[in-house]
Amino acid sequence: MAEDELEIERVEVKRCPLCGSERSRHAIFEKAVEKAVPLTYLLCRDCGLVFQSTRMSDAARQAFYQAEYRRHIQGHEGPSAKDRWVQARRAEHLLSFASSRLSGVKTHLDIGSSLGELLLAFRQRYRCEGLGIEPGEAYRQESQRRGVNAVADLGDIGSEWRGRFDLATAIHVLEHLPQPVDYLRSVQETWLAPGAHLLAEVPNLFGHTCLELAHALAFSPQTLSSTVEAAGFEVLAVKVHGRPYSRLLKPFVLVLARARSEPQPFPRSHGGVVVTRARRGLGMLTLHAARFASSVLLHQSQREPWAG
Repeated sequence: MAEDELEIERVEVKRCPLCGSERSRHAIFEKAVEKAVPLTYLLCRDCGLVFQSTRMSDAARQAFYQAEYRRHIQGHEGPSAKDRWVQARRAEHLLSFASSRLSGVKTHLDIGSSLGELLLAFRQRYRCEGLGIEPGEAYRQESQRRGVNAVADLGDIGSEWRGRFDLATAIHVLEHLPQPVDYLRSVQETWLAPGAHLLAEVPNLFGHTCLELAHALAFSPQTLSSTVEAAGFEVLAVKVHGRPYSRLLKPFVLVLARARSEPQPFPRSHGGVVVTRARRGLGMLTLHAARFASSVLLHQSQREPWAG
């Protein structure tokens, strides 16, 4: 096996992770290859979700995020200059978005807390208690050195936190989860206070390359909203944006929601396979054109401000 190839145990996905439809309702959406690993993404004809099949097994996924994920995407385990720059500015944008909509936060659970930038930003703004979930050891240890309370897994949270959090954040997390509805529902039922808020951001299927080994799912604004609603939340606001990279491109989808006592039914109608592929194609054309233009027109310091 070549040095950059990966051998990962994978399993077939027989039901849609959002609506539960069977294989006969799934169409091939797009194929790719990443480090000699073939990737196939399917589109659910019923709810519109795009998902990977086959995907990493649960055991392989746990091992991958504990030790391999950062080396896989950035070549080394520790934080890069780009990562630090992006996380700091993303935290600024998310705090700005939330602070105009949330009058107060007492306890904050950040799932996928990484270096702890978001926890630190919310702690400074709201004077709230915070707890991070970060499986990557190098990132978790660095956040702890910065004064962040962080553990490796939800199962490591002490029982004294049950039902206490009035805000949960999941920033670039849900696309990695094979069953996001079940995961979010479990978080709400176990750890969130009644009426707690959820802030979630994912790559945008119509504006981000996003189809990669680590991403079990690829969300549109509609399917992210549907996922959050199916997990028992009411969507309050949706924003499609490009921060911190761009004011013009729209590679990310951000949702603010509030916990409800019962899951909401979600509409199953969507544009269909042809329309979804066309929107994806147009988004990728725009993205690649913008990247080419920036490589020609902008200086290196403008294209990569974290390198300066």
